[in-house]
Amino acid sequence: MIMLPASFGDALEVAALAYACERVRMVRDEEMVFFGLPLHWFDKLDNRRFARERLKGAAKDPQGMIDLANLARAGWDLAHEALCELIQEYGHRAESMPIPLQAYNMEIVDPRRDYHRLRGKKKSDRILRDIAITAIVGDVCWKFSLPPTRQRASKRDRPCGCKIVAQALRNEKVCMIGEDAVVAVWTKYGRIAFPTGIAGLGPWPL
Repeated sequence: MIMLPASFGDALEVAALAYACERVRMVRDEEMVFFGLPLHWFDKLDNRRFARERLKGAAKDPQGMIDLANLARAGWDLAHEALCELIQEYGHRAESMPIPLQAYNMEIVDPRRDYHRLRGKKKSDRILRDIAITAIVGDVCWKFSLPPTRQRASKRDRPCGCKIVAQALRNEKVCMIGEDAVVAVWTKYGRIAFPTGIAGLGPWPL
């Protein structure tokens, strides 16, 4: 049973939250295929797998391979994992590795090498999650004609898409993040996902 906080008192918010919870459950249970891999939007390991494949794809040209190796040397563990997978794949195919990959392969087996990982949360752990959250916010806003974020000029604390989706994510125990985190996701991806604005709400404000 969904527990509704007091701030979700009016009928619009109740309906929007119920709908958002339904969409969150649907996206959580959905399996899609990227790079030939079955992945789930909210699974952390699947998010990392997706990001690794994107990095490997970007390393197909010489400059991309050099950039990926430099990111790994700087301590980005995902770049290191992507390079290790590439080394394994080239070895499995008995193909000669590109020079930047050969160099990195020699470095990681050097016992004198001291590898330091970067600290802090990794954006790669949530790239698919953030795309899914953006789509759900846009969907809720379109269906209920809600603004994505709070309207500062409003005299009343009207509901907004990010607030409702944040509550839905917590209700469904998909990810325990607050409204500010959902707003940050929307700010980053909203205009990319909905370049002309959300249908029924008009274009983005200038």
